[in-house]
Amino acid sequence: MTLQIDQYQSKSTAYFKYIILASCASFFIACDMYEAYKIQSHNQKASYQWSTSKSHVTVPFQWHNGHIVMSVNVNDSLPLRFVFDTGAPIPVLFDSPRTKPIKLKKTGTIEVGGTGAQGDVIVDVIEQNKVQIGNLSFSNLSLVKIPFNNLSFFSSYEETYFDGAIGYDILRRFIVEIDNDNSQLTFWKKDSLSKDLSSWISQPIIISSNHIYLDASLSYDKITADPVRLLIDTGSTRYLSLAPDTHSELSQPKVAFSSSGTGISGTSEYKSSTLDTLSFAEHTFTSVPTEFNVSGNVEDGRQGILGNLLLKKFNIIFDYTNKKMYLRPSKYMTDSMGLDRSGLALLPHVDGAIIKSIAAHSSARQSKLQDGDIITHFNKKLITRANYDEFKALLSSDEAQVPICWQRNKQQQCDLLQLRDRL
Repeated sequence: MTLQIDQYQSKSTAYFKYIILASCASFFIACDMYEAYKIQSHNQKASYQWSTSKSHVTVPFQWHNGHIVMSVNVNDSLPLRFVFDTGAPIPVLFDSPRTKPIKLKKTGTIEVGGTGAQGDVIVDVIEQNKVQIGNLSFSNLSLVKIPFNNLSFFSSYEETYFDGAIGYDILRRFIVEIDNDNSQLTFWKKDSLSKDLSSWISQPIIISSNHIYLDASLSYDKITADPVRLLIDTGSTRYLSLAPDTHSELSQPKVAFSSSGTGISGTSEYKSSTLDTLSFAEHTFTSVPTEFNVSGNVEDGRQGILGNLLLKKFNIIFDYTNKKMYLRPSKYMTDSMGLDRSGLALLPHVDGAIIKSIAAHSSARQSKLQDGDIITHFNKKLITRANYDEFKALLSSDEAQVPICWQRNKQQQCDLLQLRDRL
């Protein structure tokens, strides 16, 4: 997760994603170099154990707001909801009702500056942790914890739909498989992958500063750019985002609408549009929804982010040691892609989906909805973790309207939400 939460749809995100980078770059402009180096070096020595005779561990996951959410235990805690985040350099823990009872050893703090315009924030360094993922456990692992007051994308505990993230520090030790067809993750011991890969596409990856990248080509507005280096980020709940200032052949789109995303340091602004084509791993996608960064703060060598909504179209195997990923189309490959047509920026809430903001000149702005309303039902169905993403996808569909009910000051209202193209 770069942890960034995409408000233009609202995966994403979400997110804390670039909490601490080995180079103190990416979304974080500055940090305590010494403390960051200590965490990275310490986690290289952390041990792990398998409580199974098999050469792999498989755990289920759930899709929630465009994130892959899995069960993780920290220091023998009750099960926590962690995001599987290839864009997070180190493990991250959030301050939430579920993490408050956990015994933690705080050894210091780090000041970081990241995505958004609100300046640097303080995160806690937590050492000597036990992290359990199914039959796989880690000992003496360091992580960072973000105090609730510094979680700019959550306004209340009722919105904290995940408790943390695992990233590169853990994933690099294994061959990791994302089986989107069956909603499960498998961690294979290195050199123990027992799969026939003849039907999979092999894609080289670049590993730098605890992040993984691939090179793609794209076109829009009579522009062709090849190669474009994209961060492979299962923590991003977008399809794709680009930073035009980082590539000589890229520019802001001619036709777009304004959107925003919230990171650790506040809100960043984007222009939402579509690409004509995006090509990687022997596949070419057309009319790809894309967020163009207009806020800057991109310093890690990437020129964009390949997000989870597009990655979901594949089953994926990450082989960190051999710097390869293998891809095979998933059951989601033929699902349509579209920009938001409602104007609602939403996040999960214990009671449904909370409206964080409503875009100007959108159909939602002309409705009875207000910021802070909680949408509880759509199509006469209660919004739950299991169908939240179905509801979000509906807001980008070709439907003309969606029946919804919402709650304001404990009063329930219902109406038809009109959908309209925003480009």
